[in-house]
Parts: sequence; structure tokens; C-alpha cells
Amino acid sequence: MSKSANKEKKPPELKASGKRKKNSQMREVWSRLKQNKKAIFAMAVLAMLLIMVIFADIIADYDKAVDLNVVNRLKEPGKEFIFGTDAFGRDIFARIIHGARISLLMGFGATAISAFFGTVIGTTSAFMGGRFDNVVMRILDTWMAIPSLLITLAIIAGIGVGIPQMIFALAFGGIPGFARILRASALSVVNQEFIESAKALGASNTRIVFQHVIPNVISQALVQATMGVSGTILMGATLSFLGLGAQPPTPEWGAMLSEGLSNYQFYPHLVTIPGIFLAITALSINIFGDALRDAFDPKLKGR
Repeated sequence: MSKSANKEKKPPELKASGKRKKNSQMREVWSRLKQNKKAIFAMAVLAMLLIMVIFADIIADYDKAVDLNVVNRLKEPGKEFIFGTDAFGRDIFARIIHGARISLLMGFGATAISAFFGTVIGTTSAFMGGRFDNVVMRILDTWMAIPSLLITLAIIAGIGVGIPQMIFALAFGGIPGFARILRASALSVVNQEFIESAKALGASNTRIVFQHVIPNVISQALVQATMGVSGTILMGATLSFLGLGAQPPTPEWGAMLSEGLSNYQFYPHLVTIPGIFLAITALSINIFGDALRDAFDPKLKGR
């Protein structure tokens, strides 16, 4: 009776210990992040940007960001207009605040889509192996051989310009990079004993991939996604700068750079202000991505 009772108690104990191990790992990651001053700075900047995005309508009137006002055109930064006005009399401060929504939506939205499909493709390829893996890898090699900007431009030329189209194009171009990195991480997982046990118990391939393989590489996917957001934001700004993203009068940082070029020699604030916000945002996300990588794997610190 005592032996059977002990056997009955083991599963909940093991499950609880697994939860404690996972929780303790996340606490360790958070503890390392808190000790990194650069990470604290990056998180503070990103928190401010998040507040801007959430409370944009309260911070600045959207009408001032899009409505033409010839009387107030090309005013220098001052008390009335904190960041001045553009050639159409629109408040640059309001355009910066509301432009943050679009820029961050493009960056995080496109990266999230790329990360999801790249993770599924990479982990599935590593798990299946053999001919399936070879075919998928050759397709990804061909995919990555074409510059991502060229792929993005080709997609936009086919489906038209606009924010949804640009998000789709940016996401499509980022999938192969995620797939290859997550495949490399999954290869160290698919041959472990718990995967063999799941196969022996009759679990389907889909169940094994989504419940056993992906959870064990999700930290790598998270780090890669965080570091990819800044590149996606800059790529989206480049497309808007070329007129292939957000269309006037929609406020977007890359489009603001393009609009300010014609007058930047006499009114440099038209270019410097959106440029500074783009640079600070990209830098903060990169710093946070590096800190997150070091927090998950301290052995990589300093490399």
C-alpha cells in the first residue's frame, strides 16, 4: 500500500517541480536584466514609447497631425509648437506621437508574424529531418539569397502600397532568417529522451512539435524577435521614405523624413526630430535584445 501511494504522489510532485523550475528560470532572467544598467535604460525608453502609443490621442490632437494650416507653416520649435511645424503647417509633435503607433506597429507586427511562421517552419524541419529537412533548407537558402529589400519591393509592387501591405511584405522577407536560427536550436532538442518518449507514447508529430519542441526553443525565438524589431522598424521607415509605406497625410517617421528633405537646409528640425526618434527607438530595442540574450544565456555575455 505504501509503495502504490508513493507512486500516486510522484506525478503531481514532478509537475510541481517542473513549474518551480520554469518559474525560477524566469526569475533568474529578470534578476539578470535588473542588474544590467543598459537594459534598464532600454526598458525605460520602450516604456515611454509604449505610453506614447497607448495615450497618443490624449497627449496630442490627431487633427493637428494631419490637417493643413498654411498660416502656421514652417515654424521653428518653440512654446506654441514644441517641435515646430512642417511645410503644410502640421504640428510635428503631434505627428511624432501618432507616428509612433504606425512605426511600432510595423516593427512589432511584421516581426511577430515572421517569428511565428519561422519558428514553426524551423522546428518542424528539424523534427522531421531527412529529405523533408533538405528540401526545406534548400528553399530557405534560395529565399535568403534574394535581398530582403528586393523581396519586399517586389511584393509591394504586386499587392499595392499601404500599411497592411507593407507589414505583410516585411513579415514575408523575415521568415527564412527566423526559420534557420530556430532550426539550429531545435536540432539540439529533437534527439533528446523526452521526444523519444513522446513518440513511443503515440503522440502525433504536430503535438510533439507544438508541445515539446517549440516550448524548448521559445527563448531563442524571443531573443531573435526582439533583436529583429529594430531592423524591421528601420526597413519600414525606408519604405515609407520611398513612398511605398504610409501614405500622406498619415503620420509616420520615415514619411516625415521624406517630406522634410525639401526644406531641411533652412529648417533642419523637419529631418532631425523624426530621425532622432527613429535612432533612439532602434538603439533601445537593440540594447534590450542584447541584454535579453545575455540574461537567457550568461555564457554569451561579452561576445
